[in-house]
Amino acid sequence: SRPVMVWIHGGGNTVGHGGFYDGGPLAAREGVVVVTLNYRLGPLGWFHHPALVGDDAADASGNYGTLDLVRALAWIREEIAVFGGDPERVILFGESAGGTNITSLLVAPAARGLFHGAISQSGGTGSVSVAEASHERDAAEPGLPSSSAEIVLRLLQQDGGDDCDRACARTRLAAMTPDDLAGRLRRLGVAELFALYGDAGLMGPDSPAVIRDGAVLPTEPFLELLGDPKTSNAVPMILGTNRDESKIFMAFDPDQVVRLFGLPLWRRDPQGYDLQAEYSARAWKLRGVDDPAQRLRAGGVPVWTYRWDWDEEGRRFGVNLSALLGAAHGLEIPFVFGHWDVGPQSGLLYNDDNAPGRLALSAQMMGYWAAFARDLDPGTGAGTAPRWAPFDPAAGRSHLRLDTGPDGIRMDDALVTFEGLIEDLATDPRVRDADERCALLRASFAFDDSNRLATASQRLGCAD
Repeated sequence: SRPVMVWIHGGGNTVGHGGFYDGGPLAAREGVVVVTLNYRLGPLGWFHHPALVGDDAADASGNYGTLDLVRALAWIREEIAVFGGDPERVILFGESAGGTNITSLLVAPAARGLFHGAISQSGGTGSVSVAEASHERDAAEPGLPSSSAEIVLRLLQQDGGDDCDRACARTRLAAMTPDDLAGRLRRLGVAELFALYGDAGLMGPDSPAVIRDGAVLPTEPFLELLGDPKTSNAVPMILGTNRDESKIFMAFDPDQVVRLFGLPLWRRDPQGYDLQAEYSARAWKLRGVDDPAQRLRAGGVPVWTYRWDWDEEGRRFGVNLSALLGAAHGLEIPFVFGHWDVGPQSGLLYNDDNAPGRLALSAQMMGYWAAFARDLDPGTGAGTAPRWAPFDPAAGRSHLRLDTGPDGIRMDDALVTFEGLIEDLATDPRVRDADERCALLRASFAFDDSNRLATASQRLGCAD
């Protein structure tokens, strides 16, 4: 009867699949049952429109991907004992969108009692309102650019022929009954549906996800609900981010990096590149770790936090990968799974030169993750690592730093606050001018679903 670790993959809730992740090494080394799962993605996973009323509130919610996760957890409760797992020790762990989905499961009423602890790696608390998910962009409560209403107008323009504009689409919509529209939407093939979102690129359709519909998920922002057993599944948690989160995205931005045949070579502006990575990662830590950790701790929920700092990719073919990527988003996942095949570029990232320190750090991390699954306390991992103390900023214990070297794993007191971040940005002597300061601000809060970007823009004199 072993602890059960349920992996929820990332990918922006638009791409990815559970089969990419091999839980075998983690399961074998640590004596746990590892489950990876799939859930519907993009508009197949989240699409809220009043015409799609369904048979009940859950079916009409638009949160189909979330419902898939809830059903998977219910299946695990019912069946995992057959595989040697303990249904009373189910721990969620997930990265990026997977971590955000874990937050949604914390506040989803239907997920109550289906898991007993959670680890969010580079996640967050983001969600969208019903208005953002389903209204037109110029409504009194505006929707997002790819809301369901905007997708419907694009579909009806397409149906109306080359001369049909937005006004034409609205006229066509007014002549349809809700059943007519629902039927038209349900007749769409997947390729047809995805094409309505434009050139989606590698990350798939830019569709609103994790909808505060009031049935499957509450209408309040999730951060406000954490830590209260009346409004959330108040289970022990580990929260963490990586030191250089955004470098994985910046490295493929032609404005930031010189590329050859699509491969990144070197940074155009090393100082500006590192500044953006630093402030973006601190903002990610604020919204994904320190803000929710403060909420959880205030509610009496045990919480541990980390920052992952490993950056020993080294140089390959003249490219300084340590500078280009560093401790970037997603690169910690192989350390947790003990599995280093991440595709064709695996050898560039995880190689013989960095193997000794990398494998030692991976063993410590697997030990911490599995100890949390067993005892709901990461403790000393497999018994040889430094003790991971609970999050307690007042006592000078903010997060555990995870890195190689004799003091690579140690407690750190670096807490990120909104006020502190904005003050540092306002006075940082490395920022060359007001334009760079405002660009750093926008990059740092590009994915923040609060009003903090507007607040900070006003303070720093940046235009909307």
